[in-house]
Amino acid sequence: MVQFFFGLALALSLAACMQPAPSADELGLAQATATASPPIPLLLLVSPSPTAEGLFTPTPMPSPTPEARPVQGWQPLALTSGLRDVLPLLSGICFEAAYDAAGRVFVLRSPADLETFYNLADNSRLCRRPVRRYAFDFANDTALIGTWTRGLGCTARHELTEAMRDDEARVVRLRFRFIQEGDCAYELVRPLWIAVAQATGYDLSLVVE
Repeated sequence: MVQFFFGLALALSLAACMQPAPSADELGLAQATATASPPIPLLLLVSPSPTAEGLFTPTPMPSPTPEARPVQGWQPLALTSGLRDVLPLLSGICFEAAYDAAGRVFVLRSPADLETFYNLADNSRLCRRPVRRYAFDFANDTALIGTWTRGLGCTARHELTEAMRDDEARVVRLRFRFIQEGDCAYELVRPLWIAVAQATGYDLSLVVE
């Protein structure tokens, strides 16, 4: 008899242990759904830019490499004297940030401007990881002017159509043609970044058609 009651108690105990766990609804728990913060657009920086300071809190970054390495398969644009293609300098900007910044013209006149530009790209939160930063020598009163252009096709490129420098009016005007090739449905973003020598005090403009 003792064995019978002992066996019955053991069976009841095991049955209780095998009951399914209560669901979240039974416990009154709500399943939280994470909501992604909307991306902060990559801000326009036109130098000189005294208002650029204070737009963000710079995030400490590793020291930049001495200079940008050539991008694989990259061929420098054919430019006139005093102009230089510096596309590798911005090769660390991710596609998402470049796509967001497409159509805006940026002018950088100093290492501080370049650092601010990199900070803006990082603080846009569009890239999965911090952008790769490069140093640039702004000697000889050099300034950088650049943009990205969106397109659709297999490949796309920029071609210089006009470069005008007026030392009396102190202006430099650059005009490029954006050429899209192929019937592919690829969404393209092509960078265009030019170094302009002896540009201190000059008004720089860049037009892509």
